[in-house]
Amino acid sequence: MGWDEEDFPNSNKEFRDLVWKDQKLTPKIWQNIRPRLERLLETGRNERLAIEKLQRLSNRKKAIIRLYHRLCRDVMDLPFDHSHLNHLHPDAAGIYALPSIKTLLENDTETFTEEQLIEVAPDARLMVLKWWRDCLKQLLEYAVGGKTSPSNQPDAGAQEVVGPESDTEDAISGSIEVLRATLTRGTSGGIWSFPEIIRHGLSVHFTFSIETLLSRLQQPQPEQRELAERLLTDLSSDLEGARISQLTVDGRNEKKPFVH
Repeated sequence: MGWDEEDFPNSNKEFRDLVWKDQKLTPKIWQNIRPRLERLLETGRNERLAIEKLQRLSNRKKAIIRLYHRLCRDVMDLPFDHSHLNHLHPDAAGIYALPSIKTLLENDTETFTEEQLIEVAPDARLMVLKWWRDCLKQLLEYAVGGKTSPSNQPDAGAQEVVGPESDTEDAISGSIEVLRATLTRGTSGGIWSFPEIIRHGLSVHFTFSIETLLSRLQQPQPEQRELAERLLTDLSSDLEGARISQLTVDGRNEKKPFVH
């Protein structure tokens, strides 16, 4: 009949009642049970095929995620490893939506060849580059500009550092290099130094995404004031080239590092 044993729905009571009988299978009995048996087998096979299709899609997504993680670590180029480093970048919805990768996912194959992954890697890398550039801009606004601004809307100071916007890979990579160098020079010393602030956020504050880290930096909560005081103490041993500005928070003056 063309059925595989794995299509047999042995957990189905109706199926067991039809086949698990201690009696001779006569032509008349077979004619009676065959339509119901075929219906149950068809249902069982369709369910199996649907599960296998989902498993193949899961395998393809896993291959894309592995590529995504490699690209993110390569672009971020952080001088440390951390168990939660893969949580820093955005979830996979954005990379799955890229036209070239969406096409790969829609093709019902077991997984991808290395050649297919190499072909879509530039699109994925460009997306990661744009994300990392925007993250560094926001860090620069806080660490060097000494002020807050809405997410994804860099102020004029940060824009002046990286120059005119461009979405080519070379231009974005150049902007990232400038931003990294500026952050490294402007935040030297203490746990606020770049990229130490990222490791500190992962290890101490369990900020498993850049967005969470930035939101906490930009909008400090009351419970973070004690941390701010500890940071100022930490920075006090190396204040050359830095000045401390007064910041009014909730009706009282607090000090905030303002590093040039």
